[in-house]
Amino acid sequence: MILKPVAWSNMFGGAGAPESMAFDDESYDLDGEYSIRKIEFNSNSLVEGIRVTYN
Repeated sequence: MILKPVAWSNMFGGAGAPESMAFDDESYDLDGEYSIRKIEFNSNSLVEGIRVTYN
């Protein structure tokens, strides 16, 4: 089983943007070499992140 964090961001700034820029998310690409076992979403009122589990 391979776990990879796929995407995450803050409301402002995101993973790769300056704090003044709203939601410019920086994420890993999905890995097409492995089949996906499950996708999990971390959220409260907004989706805060996605984690993909590969076989």
